[in-house]
Amino acid sequence: MMTVLKAIPVSIYFFLGVMALCVFFEFHGRNVVQERWDFAKQQQAFNDQQQIDQRYAEIADLKAAQAITNQTIQKVHDEEINTISSALARSERLRISTKFCLDPARQANTESTVSSDGADTGSRLLSEEVDRAVKQLILETEKATATGRAAQAFIRANGLAE
Repeated sequence: MMTVLKAIPVSIYFFLGVMALCVFFEFHGRNVVQERWDFAKQQQAFNDQQQIDQRYAEIADLKAAQAITNQTIQKVHDEEINTISSALARSERLRISTKFCLDPARQANTESTVSSDGADTGSRLLSEEVDRAVKQLILETEKATATGRAAQAFIRANGLAE
């Protein structure tokens, strides 16, 4: 019976030793796994930040290229508007044909409209207010079409057209 009693403490010591090793390896293993996890998270965060920085650099380059393209398009647009504005400013007052707008009272009281310089005698000058309004309408229309052409140029230049 003594051998059984002597065997119990040895088995308890063995069991306690195994348990101590298990606990040690459990905590040690957790630390190793946690360190690997933390390292992997840091590495992933670093890689993600590098990709973000690279994308920001690409966006900045694209933005600079588009700014140059937009300046060129805007310059052409502004030159077109300036050309139209100066042409309208240099133009004479507009005339309207008497076929479209008869004014019998004035025609009856006017003298001969025949001129020696070959001017159009079948028309009459518009009043200054109407002339300004028509020229303003022409300018606004030309601005709208120039803006449309600039938008088309922008779409083509930036590869947005199909």
